[in-house]
Amino acid sequence: MEGIPGALPNVPFYANRPKPRLNSDPDFIREALVESGSAFLLDLAHARVAAHHRQEDINEYLSDLPLELVKEIHISGPRMEEAGLMDRHLTLQDDDWNLLRWTLERTSSAEILTHEYLGLRPKTLQYADAHGPAPLLSEIRKMDALRCQILEGQ
Repeated sequence: MEGIPGALPNVPFYANRPKPRLNSDPDFIREALVESGSAFLLDLAHARVAAHHRQEDINEYLSDLPLELVKEIHISGPRMEEAGLMDRHLTLQDDDWNLLRWTLERTSSAEILTHEYLGLRPKTLQYADAHGPAPLLSEIRKMDALRCQILEGQ
């Protein structure tokens, strides 16, 4: 790709939805990135959702992805629901923080961390109304501290 640099994200896979499983396959993702010359936008919530619905360990799934091509990492909090793990852009839980640490330790090419917070779903809007910006600000500070800690250790 010429001009403005492009990045392709990994997409979530839901076993109960019509999207093909192939879209979340690490080899397919690698091939799409290499053929297009795009950078990799790694969405950790999408990866957790895909690994859950593919019945794979998240660390093994991530290890199979082209982590060396990651330029941007998106983080947000998925939640377990009746249909399984769902991408909900909620506050991060311990599993999310642990996965972010694990990922940052393996993606030295990453240049951008993006916190995807909430959205337009009624449940998330109710959460935002009830809690205001405090949880987001707290998570941004924690995210930056973690990033600095990882960088200092490299």
